Amino acid sequence: MPVTLDQLVDRDDLGLRPLTGAVEGVPVSWAHAIELEDPTAWLSGDELILTTGLRLPRSRIEQAAYAQRLHDAGVAGLAFGVGVRFREVPAALVDECRRLGLPLLEVPLATPFLAITQTVAQALSDEQHAVLQSAVDFQHDLTVNALAHGLEGAAQTLARALEGAVLILDELGRALARADAPAGMLARVRSELGRHREGRRTSISVPTPGGILHIQSADTATHHRGWLAVQSATAPSGAQRLLVNQALAVMTLLLERPAELFAARRELGATVLGLMLAGPPESAQARRHLPHFGFRPDDDLVLAVVEHPDGTADQARGVAEALATQLDDSGHPHLIGIDFPGLPGGDTVRGPAGAAYGQPAQPPMLAVVVRASSARPDLAHLRGILDRFAHEAVIGVSAPVRPSDLHRAVVTARQAAAAAARRHRGTGWFDRLTLEAVLDEPGLRGRIAALAEPSLGPLLAAGDPELLRSLRAFLEHNGTWDPAARSLGVHRHTLRARMAKVEALTGLSLDVAQNRVVLLIALMTLDDG
Repeated sequence: MPVTLDQLVDRDDLGLRPLTGAVEGVPVSWAHAIELEDPTAWLSGDELILTTGLRLPRSRIEQAAYAQRLHDAGVAGLAFGVGVRFREVPAALVDECRRLGLPLLEVPLATPFLAITQTVAQALSDEQHAVLQSAVDFQHDLTVNALAHGLEGAAQTLARALEGAVLILDELGRALARADAPAGMLARVRSELGRHREGRRTSISVPTPGGILHIQSADTATHHRGWLAVQSATAPSGAQRLLVNQALAVMTLLLERPAELFAARRELGATVLGLMLAGPPESAQARRHLPHFGFRPDDDLVLAVVEHPDGTADQARGVAEALATQLDDSGHPHLIGIDFPGLPGGDTVRGPAGAAYGQPAQPPMLAVVVRASSARPDLAHLRGILDRFAHEAVIGVSAPVRPSDLHRAVVTARQAAAAAARRHRGTGWFDRLTLEAVLDEPGLRGRIAALAEPSLGPLLAAGDPELLRSLRAFLEHNGTWDPAARSLGVHRHTLRARMAKVEALTGLSLDVAQNRVVLLIALMTLDDG
C-alpha cells in the first residue's frame, strides 16, 4: 500500500493543513518540488507538487489555469509553502482547487520541502521492503506446500495469498489442481484458451462476473507444460503479479520434475509403509517421516488392501503406478506398497516400481495408506483403476487408526475385503460391516454354530419353523413385544406364548440380554438364517 495524503497530513512534525479536496486514501507516488509555471511536462501522475509560488503569476485567471493544468496532469495534490513569496495561499488558487476537487495543502514556513520528500521516500522504501518480505514469506510457504502437497499445495497457497481462485491445467487443458475455483471457471478458462490459438506461450486477462480472470502459460525453454489461471475481484497489483510469477515458476518445476524423482519418492514411501506395518519398534522411527509425504501429525489414517489371488506382479505394479500418479496430481498424501507383512505369504514390501524389501511374496498384494478424511475420493480412484486393470480384484478398507496403530489395521482391512468378496462387492469398508457380514466367514460361522449348539439344539429338534421365525423377529426388534408381533402378523399374546416355549426348550431366560445376544448370533449362523 503506497503512502497517502492523509498519512502525510496526520504527521504532526510536518504540520500540513488541508485547505481543499479530500485527502483520505489519495496515493502519492512522489513529492516533487518544482517552481515552474507549467510543470506538467515533468509529471507522470500521482505526484504531490511542492511549491512556494516563486513563478506563480499574480493574475487570478493565470493562477486558476495553473491549478487546472495540475488537475489535468493527474497529480495527487498541491502543497503550497507560505512565508516565502506569499504570506498565505492565494485565494484564487484555493477557489479553483476547491472547484476541481484538487487536494490543496498549506505548508508552514518551518517545514522544509525536503522533510516532506524524505517522508514520502521513506514510506515508499518501507512499502518496497514489505513487498519484498511478503514475497520471501510467500516463496517459503509456496515451496513447503508444493513439496508436501504438489500442485494442490501450490494452488492453495496462491489462492490464500491473492484471496482469489486458482486453477492449474496441463497442456491439454485438463484440471490438475484447484483452489476455491467457482463453478464454471474451468469451462471459462478452456473457452478463453480456445479463442487464443496463435501460440501456446501467452498471457490472457479478461473481465468476468467474478472480477478479473488471468491465464498464464507455464513453459520451459523447450516445452509447453500447462496453464495457471487466477480469478480475483480486482486486477492484481504489482506485488500480487510478483506472487503469481513465483507460483508459475514453482508450478512449472513440478510439471517438469523428472519421473525418476517421483519413482524414488514412491519407493521411499513404500519403505516407510513397510516399517509402519511391521509394528513397534520399527514403526516409531518410520512415523517421523510421514510429514515428508504430506501427512499431518493429527491425521487419522486408513489402510486399503487389494486382494486378487490370480493377480500378477506386473498387474499390481501397473495399478500402483496409475494410482500414485492420480494421487500425486490431486496433492493428497499417500503411501503405496506391493506386498507387506500380515497378508498370506507376504513378508515383503515393494514400491510401485517393484523394488523389493525382504523376500518375494506370491501372489503380490497392494497396500495403500491415505488420510481417513479423504479416503472416499482417494479409494474411488483405486476402484476406477482396478475396474480397468483387474475388475475382479477386491478392496478392503480398514477402520480409521492413529499412525502408531497402523500395523493393526491389516486385520480390519482383510476382514472388510473378505466380507466384500463373499457378497460380490468391489470394495468393503470395515466401518460399514454388519454383524451378518462378519458371520459370513465360514470358519467363524462354524465355530459359533458349535458353541451355540447346546442352547439352539433343542429348539431345532422341536421342528417348528414358526418358533424360529418368531424368536428371530423378537430378537431383531430388541425384545419389544408389539413391534415384533406386528412384523409377524400375530397378536402379542401369541408371541409371548411362543417365547415362553423357547425359554422352556433352551433353558435360557429371554429377559437376560446376554442370552438374547447368544440366540441371535446362533440364529444368524443357520444356513436358512
